[in-house]
Amino acid sequence: MEIKQLPVSSVKPSPMNPRKTFDQAEIQELSENIEMQGLLQPITVRPSGTGYEIVCGERRFRAISILKEKEDAENVKRLAAHRKKSDKFQTISAIVREMTDEEAFDAMITENLQRKDVDPIEEAFAFGQLAKTGKTAEEIATRFGKSIRFVTERIKLNTLIPELMLAVKDDRMPVVAAMIICKLDEAQQQQYYSSFNESYQGFTKSSAQNFVNNLFMDLDKSPWYDSDDKADEDFAGGCERACSQCNLNTANHGCLFYEMKPENSGRCTDREKFQDKMKAFMIHEVERQSDLIVKCGEPLEYGRTVLALKIESYDSESIRAQKESVRELFTERGYEVVDPNKVFMSKCYYRNNDERTLSMIKSGEVYRVLNLFNYSTQKVSEEFWYVKRASTANPQSKESAPTGLPANVIALLDSLKRENDGLKNKLVTECAKTMSAHSAPDNSPLSEIEKKIFCLIELQSNFKLRKSLGIEMVCPVSSYYEYYEKHPDIFNKCVRAFLQSKVALGNNPELSISEPHLDDLGAQWCPEEYEKTKGKVRANHSEAVSKIVGQLVDLGYTPDGKPIIEKENAAGNGIIEAVRNIKAKHPDALAIVRDGDFYMLFNEDAEKAAPILGLNQAPWHLDSQQNQCGFSHKDLDEMVRKLIKAGQRVAICEQLEDPKN
Repeated sequence: MEIKQLPVSSVKPSPMNPRKTFDQAEIQELSENIEMQGLLQPITVRPSGTGYEIVCGERRFRAISILKEKEDAENVKRLAAHRKKSDKFQTISAIVREMTDEEAFDAMITENLQRKDVDPIEEAFAFGQLAKTGKTAEEIATRFGKSIRFVTERIKLNTLIPELMLAVKDDRMPVVAAMIICKLDEAQQQQYYSSFNESYQGFTKSSAQNFVNNLFMDLDKSPWYDSDDKADEDFAGGCERACSQCNLNTANHGCLFYEMKPENSGRCTDREKFQDKMKAFMIHEVERQSDLIVKCGEPLEYGRTVLALKIESYDSESIRAQKESVRELFTERGYEVVDPNKVFMSKCYYRNNDERTLSMIKSGEVYRVLNLFNYSTQKVSEEFWYVKRASTANPQSKESAPTGLPANVIALLDSLKRENDGLKNKLVTECAKTMSAHSAPDNSPLSEIEKKIFCLIELQSNFKLRKSLGIEMVCPVSSYYEYYEKHPDIFNKCVRAFLQSKVALGNNPELSISEPHLDDLGAQWCPEEYEKTKGKVRANHSEAVSKIVGQLVDLGYTPDGKPIIEKENAAGNGIIEAVRNIKAKHPDALAIVRDGDFYMLFNEDAEKAAPILGLNQAPWHLDSQQNQCGFSHKDLDEMVRKLIKAGQRVAICEQLEDPKN
């Protein structure tokens, strides 16, 4: 086995690589290790055109590319100082093998599936691709040391819609939930995504299982089969037929062989009848306790039970509509239906047979409630809620609330308390709005009270400022007043901290409006680090653009989204001809040619310009024999300034004549 040293510029990643995500921080760490210890394991490549395509080792290649870019930048300084260039990271150790597309792809999959941190979605894609080549689940399982079931379940993940695949990759959806949902069709998956993407429940095993149970009307999960009373399984309300005797139940469909009969209770195949039976069973559950349940307008006396239904702000429109329908169903039958969050203090989470619950029922500390909705499902479930205290001034008072008050009276009293408690805050906010509306900025010097309020607001809101001043992270508001009284001269520091928080953090409107002056501010605050960050951002951008352009070319399209046709080859010839004309007139200048929204440099000019501008070089998509680098037309002025500052002369061709076929 021969190991060769190949120019890094002659090696490129393979578009067939099933691994699509790379942790940039880990690659940076790997590059630092390689810089110290060298590349311990060569990559594997295969000949492709005039260069080489990576089969195994793209992470190592990316790490070496970082070091090459760093070395290229240092070499620019070395040449300026008439010193010898460094070539430590201009080549990469590689094993070169002749491989067919099938052999190369098989090797890529094998390498990726042997990683410890393999992504479930990438694993599913890889297994799926192997299955498409004719490999059986048993062969794949044996090869990678997995069970057959594991392989078949992973392959099923390929049926997930893109939104849910991304949720799995971002760890917002566990694989166990994905395995439940991937068996649904695209429309049903989209319905699940829409229902739970913004929900507090999220993409969990529970939400997935409940969604599927409701979708497929699984009778084992229905309230009448899930009831403690087995007699409920013969409940015939709503559709006038017990499920065990119904021809709409899949368990009752004829089977030629006994062993083919379903093991469970089956599924209902008529959604309308299933929903009717759900409502009828809820009414059945409530009315067999009717004597205990509070009717409309009656007080919430101890020892009784009240129906409850919570409409949450995060409920979807469909869930909200279902809840309103259930509320109407029971209010029309004369029952009081309350929102427990408004009537009671909080929910009690002890079980109904817990000694603590039984004790609090006797003392009147908790009240029995029948909740009519469980997450996204219509279902009657028993709960207990803590009763509000009589003393509104002291929530910890042991005195129990008075009896005999109707639910609507309790709700109004609670609203009255909230109004009184909120007066101070409302005065502050409304008066502040008035001041804002009836005052205008002017050029007069700031008053002492204006400076004081600004400093107090910044002390309260700016974590980094408090830390730099030695103020405790968690402290009463009075601490800010005390600090300012002792240090009234901190106004300038507070202003600068405010400016830093607005400009130096994240992407926001303040950052956008400051953009034309950020270079000057960066030169004042941290010039070296600022320029290093700019170079890194541009390099990452150039790498991303080159990768995307390469993928477009592989698919037969230009960066403008147009198909690659012969006319474009003629256009490419026109661009190269323009470069030759410029070099003939200005042999010592870098030739920059505009092509649509991009400016491009080729071959030797690209090699000189790329390190200066922080750009990556790659084969040109119209002619792989030509090496090129480029940048957006928006960056022309800045790029030209950098080239001139580095001692380069520049000649620019703005517009080409239309190419002739």
